[in-house]
Amino acid sequence: IWSTWPEQKDFPVCQECRQKGNPCVVIEEGKPCLGPFTVAGCGARCPSLGLPCMGCRGPIREIQRVDAMAKMMEKNGVDPLEAIKRMKVFGGHSQEILEKFKSLVRGE
Repeated sequence: IWSTWPEQKDFPVCQECRQKGNPCVVIEEGKPCLGPFTVAGCGARCPSLGLPCMGCRGPIREIQRVDAMAKMMEKNGVDPLEAIKRMKVFGGHSQEILEKFKSLVRGE
């Protein structure tokens, strides 16, 4: 058991939410959920409890998804600056994603 590593996922937490039948907290409630930007593997624990994803597994590798997800969050009333603040908790080391997200917020 100690000689194994957790399986690395290559998709966001949102996919786990859909598999569990969870409603999207961004679309349904306008909460700053980091599921679209976070590596899956937690079983969508926070959203399954009605809470927004906190991003604890770190940012996804596929940065091209960031554009669409950031625009979707903004369209649904999520404050992009709040999302950036939350991203820094577990994903602050990913400067590429943070900079991309910030440039989208600034409209660049």
